[in-house]
Amino acid sequence: MKGLLVKDFRLMKGQKNFLILLFIMIAFVFISGMDASFFMGYLPFLFMIAAMSTITYDEFDNGMAFLMVLPISRKLYVQEKYLFGGVLGFTGLASAFVLFLVSEISKGSSMTFTQYILLFLCFLAFVILFLCLMIPIQLKFGSEKGRIVLFIIFFGIIGIVYLVSKITDKIPAQIIEVFRGIQKLPFGILAALAVGIYILALFISLKISLGIMEKKEW
Repeated sequence: MKGLLVKDFRLMKGQKNFLILLFIMIAFVFISGMDASFFMGYLPFLFMIAAMSTITYDEFDNGMAFLMVLPISRKLYVQEKYLFGGVLGFTGLASAFVLFLVSEISKGSSMTFTQYILLFLCFLAFVILFLCLMIPIQLKFGSEKGRIVLFIIFFGIIGIVYLVSKITDKIPAQIIEVFRGIQKLPFGILAALAVGIYILALFISLKISLGIMEKKEW
């Protein structure tokens, strides 16, 4: 796996356009005075999309067939993509969080330490779930079709959220009480439940990706 990670990090070093775009985006946000929380929602996903581009590079010019000739199993290849995507996604989120903190402190923010941590954990949840969606889609459909599928899912989620917000007043009171009860649980229990859900999501996503990879032929 070490060799695959080294390969992917070297591929990332060669993406000069990505680094230039990143620098311009950071400079623009600070110069324009835009809310730095923009980084929290955008930077991690930009990093993960860049990480998934390594799959496209691997498939280019029959490169995947060459990789599979090496002492690399399909399972190891898939596991490395989850690790690499997770590392870049977390790096992007951590970098965005630092920039957000600098911006908030300079503005004299009234947010507490607990609120900062909760905000970070919420965005971390989105990073994990996005990773769970992105890798199977990229392996199944490739780069071009994969983007289309991701957009469909993304706008589908927005549509569902919009519909739920419109029918909230029609939801039975018992269901609303259940959600309120969950919100009142101790932080430790909520954190444990969240971790369990994320691990389950990663496990299911990994199984799906392995199944897709096993069926591929080059």
